[in-house]
Amino acid sequence: MADTITSTGKLNVLTAEDGDLTFEWTHGNTAEENIARKAFADAKDKGYFAYAVKTVDGEPSNEAIKEFDASLEKIVMSPQLVGG
Repeated sequence: MADTITSTGKLNVLTAEDGDLTFEWTHGNTAEENIARKAFADAKDKGYFAYAVKTVDGEPSNEAIKEFDASLEKIVMSPQLVGG
């Protein structure tokens, strides 16, 4: 009997108010993806930035994204930092 490997994704929304919120989905599970998609849209509406966390040639890499992509393994969102 072959083992089945299930691919999943994770959205981490870093907030000062509620702590860090995590939304996970199984790739292809529309209901789970839609929950994460809504959380992504809500955070974008509040001005949050989104980054896809990837590994490129064995090294971690972050790429800014503007739209939710359920095929990604990990997305991190954070509020805009204000410099002074």
